[in-house]
Amino acid sequence: MSTSQVERFVTTNGTHIYRLPVEVFPNFVGYAYLLVNDACRLLVDTGSVFPQSAEDLLAALDTVRERFGEPVSLDTLDGVVISHGHIDHFGGLTPLRERIRGPIFVHELDRRVLTNFKERVVVVSKALERFLEQAGVKPALRAKLRDMYLFAKTLVTPVEHVDVLQDGQRLFGFVEVIHTPGHCPGQVCLKVDDILLSSDHVLPRTTPHLAPERITAYTGLGHYLESLDKIVTLAGDVRLTLGGHEEPIEDLEARVRAIRRSHERKLERFLELCREPRTVAELSMDHYGRREGYDILLAIEEAGAHVEYLYERGYLAIANLDEVEHASNPVLRYRRL
Repeated sequence: MSTSQVERFVTTNGTHIYRLPVEVFPNFVGYAYLLVNDACRLLVDTGSVFPQSAEDLLAALDTVRERFGEPVSLDTLDGVVISHGHIDHFGGLTPLRERIRGPIFVHELDRRVLTNFKERVVVVSKALERFLEQAGVKPALRAKLRDMYLFAKTLVTPVEHVDVLQDGQRLFGFVEVIHTPGHCPGQVCLKVDDILLSSDHVLPRTTPHLAPERITAYTGLGHYLESLDKIVTLAGDVRLTLGGHEEPIEDLEARVRAIRRSHERKLERFLELCREPRTVAELSMDHYGRREGYDILLAIEEAGAHVEYLYERGYLAIANLDEVEHASNPVLRYRRL
């Protein structure tokens, strides 16, 4: 990753925000952020567990020192904020933890992810297997998808002590914490004067991935839409939005409207498809088409999140109720009401 891509943004009150590019997965770029003012040096996110990601982050910090003249390094940080408990945002703590001297912060709903990651993986993988079986995914594919989910997660080591973030908190007196669950239970956005760090909650081109709450609480479409409504109330005070991936967003309100419309179209499409009884796996194929690799799992989870939203609100019913009544973990077929 080229360190020439490090960029600096300045808030109305003079805080410098450096966007640090890191290759979080092969050929997939994410951004960590460094906040610097007269009182504080704060790192937001640490990249992934892969060696290249850590190398990119360290090289980007070198660039901040050499090109921009900021006397900062991992061991001079006043703290590290993890925006949410996904491996491409906190995994870098594994190779870099011993070099970080400041406290580590994460929202309370993602605290266990950092402090007891093995438990998190075991519990979620079991819930994922049950969901995939109910979704109508064949056993061989279920095993492949489970292995994909577990890939690289064994490399993560737990963090012994984590400080908890809460909604509305003002961290270090100048960083406003906004809890925005949906994409991840503990997802937070950070408002620094007139700049919003939106992490994966709002991205300029991608509609952030969602999964059913039967796998993990606070990840459903309902929570996500509520969080969009919450974040758009800040739009009048936000000049620029910087996400965890992709380019900056200049019009936050317009982007939130576009994301909502995208989900509304998906809901209408799934309702139409359910005029005949359909499983989540069938709906995923009908709507997203044939996918490869990890995208298969993402598509099934995304379809499951929308079906769950419709079912919970009474737009869908289970078509094979007799089968469901007598089976331990049956395939669920949904029909439109």
